[in-house]
Amino acid sequence: MSGARKIIWFPLLTAFLLSACEQRAATPTSADARKPLADEAAPAIPDQPVQGTVLGNAFSADQIILKESRIRFRQGNNFFADREVAIDISTLPPVPVIRSGTIWLSEMKAPSGIPSTTFAPDYKLALVIGAREALGAPVQIDLEITGTNATRIIGRGFATYDDIRLVDNHVDLRWDTFDTLRHVAKEYVRRQQAAHAIEFVNDFGLIIRDPGTRTEPKTAFVGYELSVGGAPASLVKLQLQKGEDGWRVANALSNDQIDDAHPLDTTFGGHPARTRPDAVAGQKLEAKLQREQLMPRVRGTYVSCTVSAESGHGSCDTRYELSERLETRCHLQNYRLAYRDRSWVVVGEIGPEERVEWRTGAIVKQKPSMFGCRYTPINN
Repeated sequence: MSGARKIIWFPLLTAFLLSACEQRAATPTSADARKPLADEAAPAIPDQPVQGTVLGNAFSADQIILKESRIRFRQGNNFFADREVAIDISTLPPVPVIRSGTIWLSEMKAPSGIPSTTFAPDYKLALVIGAREALGAPVQIDLEITGTNATRIIGRGFATYDDIRLVDNHVDLRWDTFDTLRHVAKEYVRRQQAAHAIEFVNDFGLIIRDPGTRTEPKTAFVGYELSVGGAPASLVKLQLQKGEDGWRVANALSNDQIDDAHPLDTTFGGHPARTRPDAVAGQKLEAKLQREQLMPRVRGTYVSCTVSAESGHGSCDTRYELSERLETRCHLQNYRLAYRDRSWVVVGEIGPEERVEWRTGAIVKQKPSMFGCRYTPINN
């Protein structure tokens, strides 16, 4: 192997993007923010999937999400929709036909990778939200916007409360979202505890790992604080793997284990996953957390390594988040690695502001990365 191999997962970036995707754009304060063109009788909405044009381009809703007072019609399977119509509803059901709201149109434009969003002040809208069901509610829409933001979508569909997708009235387990992972994890726990009432308190440590190739499938982790049958809160730590039929729980960790130390047994350069440098560092971190009796408070871990088998040098940054009395804090611990007898081993701890220069093996100063810290970092 030539050069340095960068092994890095981005749970914070993923969480940040998901959070950014759900945040609302600043709502206009003018009186025109919710101005429909007309208040006609509701048109007859055909029994067809929601489709038409958005910003002058063909549109077909792959997903409809209803959260609180916002409904989103999304086209595309990527994190950011190729095109999207988002409506902040000003009058919620049981109003038979919703005619007013704040409407945003967005479209992905290469090469920025970030969607362009436009506010639509003038429109004709007829939106019907049916009776709420366990996973969502049926919806009907007829929306028309003229002018430079030319848009017309019409049809019927089912809006889910979470970022999941339904196919033939079943959750599509192939959908790569945190809400899909949460659904799979909850269903697994309910099956395992079928005789007891389950209360899910908080999730933690969610991460989806690529690359998701034919030889190395996507994997994920979901942790939950939960109460079984009214008992005090306990932890469940689940590792998921994606196959042809979608996501499934592949392994349940014990409470004294962390995900980074026990990667699912895919392959890495012909070696078991537990021999990867990030897994070796994860095992060292796990031993530290066990030794210091911190494991019951751990709410997430993260490992990032820069190594070179050719030079035999490298280091790994690790993060662990601890639940404290009033908050969760992020702690830093870095390790120095060496490549010996065709295996990576941890040869010592280094400071949170130190890294190993992979070419020479020298320890150099480097500002700690915020990746892996969802909460305020603490330099140990």
